[in-house]
Amino acid sequence: MNYSLRYDFYPVGQGLFTSGTIRHPNDHQRFSWVYDCGTSSSLQKEGKELLSKAYGRLKENIGRNNDQKNDQSKPTLDLVAISHFDKDHINGFDNLFPQFNVKRILLPYMPLWQRLIVAFEEKIRPLARKKQINPMMHFFINPVSYIKKAIDGVEIVLVPPTPKQTIVSSNEDSEEMNDFVLQIDERVLSEEEKGDLNITVPANTKIKFVKDGGRLYINGIWEFVPYNEAKLDEKATSGFQKEVDDRRNVLYSENPDAIQKALLDLKDIYGQTFGNQKRNKNIISLFLYGGPIHAKHCCPLFQAMYFEKVSLRPNLRITSLCPDRCGILYTGDGYLNTTSRIKALKTYLNSNRIAKLHTLQVMHHGAKGNCHRDVPTEFNPVVSLFSSDPDSKRYRHPNASVLRYFVSHGPVLVDKKCGATIFFFFH
Repeated sequence: MNYSLRYDFYPVGQGLFTSGTIRHPNDHQRFSWVYDCGTSSSLQKEGKELLSKAYGRLKENIGRNNDQKNDQSKPTLDLVAISHFDKDHINGFDNLFPQFNVKRILLPYMPLWQRLIVAFEEKIRPLARKKQINPMMHFFINPVSYIKKAIDGVEIVLVPPTPKQTIVSSNEDSEEMNDFVLQIDERVLSEEEKGDLNITVPANTKIKFVKDGGRLYINGIWEFVPYNEAKLDEKATSGFQKEVDDRRNVLYSENPDAIQKALLDLKDIYGQTFGNQKRNKNIISLFLYGGPIHAKHCCPLFQAMYFEKVSLRPNLRITSLCPDRCGILYTGDGYLNTTSRIKALKTYLNSNRIAKLHTLQVMHHGAKGNCHRDVPTEFNPVVSLFSSDPDSKRYRHPNASVLRYFVSHGPVLVDKKCGATIFFFFH
């Protein structure tokens, strides 16, 4: 069967908001996903406008399934992936969730003490107005509880840190199915993990853990391979972890005053433990590969660049034809800054998937500290996508050296004004 495929990167400036959609040849079914949704200026009027326009474009791009007869019904997002918990990657989700029917959310798993380290580094305030716990802090304390309250009936899929020397499973001999049903290579949650996430009902089937080397896949058609390189162990002391464990029950309680006191105590302990040392918080970032399982042919049609404030008509550009290449690698703010990290990810994905790679979302908006000069040649993308605000005096992304690394690999900049779409057919 011939399937149509599109990748969209929305103009949100210094942040990341991207989606993808696979359509059945008869157009009676489709599978749509989002990877990250945020911008560093979302608290300002401009940032809110950027996200609002992107929500509208997302609705137009994914459309509705034929079984959604009511024009007022919400479009469906089959999968929403969160790479990590920096504000410029997640602060658009609060307004995204009410506008779409979200079936499942994929996010990296980290224990409570790690989540609190990230919250403190992100300078999340414990309390909002009227002595209520800041919703953003609630997300860090218990993301499962936060998401389940925000989206009724959603399935939550957690990706634990990927063990070294793990080989990802494959499903290349599976039969092609007509139904777009996503399956998950999962494992049972441990009692420690249930306690860490405050899961008191063991039979809760809405929370899943991806097993080591596991994937999410549509039989015979498409697969997603998550890769979670979490590297915060060296930053925590056993003493800090114990302080968090001692306050776990309080943090999971409904008493805002007690929660506030526990958070302030832990923040002081965090400051005493780590001080002002340089921190690599974004080493926790969920990579996500997406690609056909055994497509016989992939045909890139064209790449569309559109300008929000200039024209409603896209500027179309024919891409170089690369048969059998339509995979994508999302990297969030992850690190591929050493040859060992590059080798580990390539080994995990294996050479067959790397050979199918067409589009690479460049790490951390093109920051130099996240990208080794060998990344372009080792992954050999046709299109290298940068999502950033080059006019920002604070960030100055993308770095000029990183842009030069990718000069022969189709560099495309998505900023506050310009978005990008790439279309394919595969069978």
